[in-house]
Amino acid sequence: MIKTITMMMGLILIGLWGSVLFIGGRIGAYAWWGVIGYSVIGGIMLMGMFVNVLIRLVKKKKIHAIQIIVIGISLLTAYPLTWFLLRKPIAYPSDVNKASPAVVVDSPLKGKILVAWGGDDIQHNYHAWLSCERWAYDLVMAPTLIDSDDLDAYGIYGQALYAPVDGVVVGVYDQEQDIVPHATEFLSALGNYIFIQIDETGTYLVMSHLKPNSALVNVGQSVKTGEQIGLIGNTGSTTEPHLHIHHQRENPNEILLFAEGLPLYFRDYSSEKMPLGGLETNKEGKDILVGDHFFGN
Repeated sequence: MIKTITMMMGLILIGLWGSVLFIGGRIGAYAWWGVIGYSVIGGIMLMGMFVNVLIRLVKKKKIHAIQIIVIGISLLTAYPLTWFLLRKPIAYPSDVNKASPAVVVDSPLKGKILVAWGGDDIQHNYHAWLSCERWAYDLVMAPTLIDSDDLDAYGIYGQALYAPVDGVVVGVYDQEQDIVPHATEFLSALGNYIFIQIDETGTYLVMSHLKPNSALVNVGQSVKTGEQIGLIGNTGSTTEPHLHIHHQRENPNEILLFAEGLPLYFRDYSSEKMPLGGLETNKEGKDILVGDHFFGN
């Protein structure tokens, strides 16, 4: 019985990681969540085996090789749990140089843009552990990271949002209300949003956390690069006003969390290099943004 369970656990583990590392795409994205969910089972098995071995040691009974093997497989299976327990997730294993298609878009904002989070690694982009948001960005404008409940005190709040590409609007929602900065409760993850299917690639841009009643476009409408389409707000899962933007293969109306994220570059910054985000704590204990900035025209 134990041998059968061990074999099944090993095969499932190989299948999930194999799908992530070697198949990728939508299958890899689903398998990634399988890896994470399966880690819970691995953690339970690991605790059970440790108790079993401890009891056998106390009773001075022999520890069989199969029990050691089960512990080893359970450790490997439970590994993703450590990402969340230690708050150190790893980036979804997708190579930015091989993921395709990548898109280069115009800036969705005008003025000096600060990259709160963005880039190819976890250090600069906390989104990177999610398959759908593998190369997502959070963009802000100064002043930011301020201790204020006044939304208008934040530089990006109320700023115009412009279409970064030529495309067709496939999703619009702007009925959710703004929340107070640093709020711990929110109504949805995206808040208000606009989804655009890109003419050039057929893939999709997701832009979220928009201001209530600010959308200037409708589903089915064609938009041109540089056309104003909304305003930046503070809706959804957000600690302060910012624009979340990411590129994905699947229609976000149908698949979001399990989508395949794709590379995204900004023409106003570089057509070959991603702007990096990052957050550090200074000597005074205050959080500061250490990411790149660029100017949207």
